[in-house]
Parts: sequence; C-alpha cells; structure tokens
Amino acid sequence: MKVVLVPASAQTSQCVIQTLLDDASASSVFGVYRNVGKVPANFKNHPNFQLVQGDVSDGSTLDFSGCGAVITV
Repeated sequence: MKVVLVPASAQTSQCVIQTLLDDASASSVFGVYRNVGKVPANFKNHPNFQLVQGDVSDGSTLDFSGCGAVITV
C-alpha cells in the first residue's frame, strides 16, 4: 500500500515514517517535503521511501492519486 505523509518534516511525521519503514507490510512510504534538505539520510537510503517535493499551502504541488492512505500531521 502507498502511504503518504504530509508534511513529512515534522518530528511526529518522522517518527511515523520510521515506524512504517520498520514494518515489512508497508510497501511504499512517500514523504512530502517543502524543503528537501530536511529529509533524513536514513530515509533517503531506504528502498521503501520516496521523497516528494511539495507544499501543503499550494495544492497544485500535491498528487495523492493511487494512495492507500494519506496521513497529515
């Protein structure tokens, strides 16, 4: 299942992302970041994580098609 976290840079979001990446049943975790420099290295290197650049204040930068779940923090 494709799970998207928006925004992904918050401390709570990072904990959720790590928990999902540690769970073998979560197939794909997408983190939406306005500032891609805030993506932790361990997320960038994880095969089930994908970085998405976007801004929650600009809906045109977000595409949730095909998502099984969207988590907002």
